[in-house]
Amino acid sequence: MKQQCHISFIYLGWIIAGGGVIIYSLLGNYLQAGIWIIMIPLAMWLYVKYFPSLSTMMGYGSVEDQPATNIIPSTANCIQASAVRSVRS
Repeated sequence: MKQQCHISFIYLGWIIAGGGVIIYSLLGNYLQAGIWIIMIPLAMWLYVKYFPSLSTMMGYGSVEDQPATNIIPSTANCIQASAVRSVRS
């Protein structure tokens, strides 16, 4: 199974967090908005920090970082192309 998280899910999480702060503020629940400002980023950070140990329980399998094996040097010739032209003085 391919293990990846689409970047739109990350943006969506922060949009929902910001929306919660806005809604609580508009409703006059300033304490709840303050708690939301502190707890949502903390929860997101804890999720990222502890995801490797949680991933097997969530059904993703191991996300253990392993070095690449069987590395073969490339024989490709690389040419750097630039859209910026050089200016002679």
